[in-house]
Amino acid sequence: MSNRKRTVGINIRVTDSEKKRIARYAKRCKLSVSEYLRQLANGHTPKELPNDRMYDLCWQIELLIDDFGKQKDERFKAYLSGMLDDLRLVCSGHYPLTETEMMANGDDQNMGGERQSETLGGLCE
Repeated sequence: MSNRKRTVGINIRVTDSEKKRIARYAKRCKLSVSEYLRQLANGHTPKELPNDRMYDLCWQIELLIDDFGKQKDERFKAYLSGMLDDLRLVCSGHYPLTETEMMANGDDQNMGGERQSETLGGLCE
C-alpha cells in the first residue's frame, strides 16, 4: 500500500529548449521539475538557492573585514562591508541580479536589456 498523496499525472508538451530551461531553473532551486512546476502552478515563486561558492565568498570577505579592521583602514573596511551586504542580499533572494551578474552566472539566454529575477527567468512573466 502506497503512502503517496499525488497519484494523478499531467502531461504537457514543450519544446526541447523549454524543457532544458525549466530543468535548469528547477536545478538552480534544488527542486525536481515536478516540484518546481507544482510550486509555480500553486502561485509560489521558487527561489534560487545560492551555491556553496557564494557562502565561501561571504566568509572570505568577513575575514578581510577583520584583517583590515586591525589595520584601521576604515574606508576599505566600509567598502568590503558594503560588498558583503550586497552578497547577503543576493543570497537571500532580495536583490535582483544585473545583466552582467546574470552573464557571469552563465545565463546568457535572458539577455537583451531586461532586468529579471534569476529564479523565473521570464517563464511566467
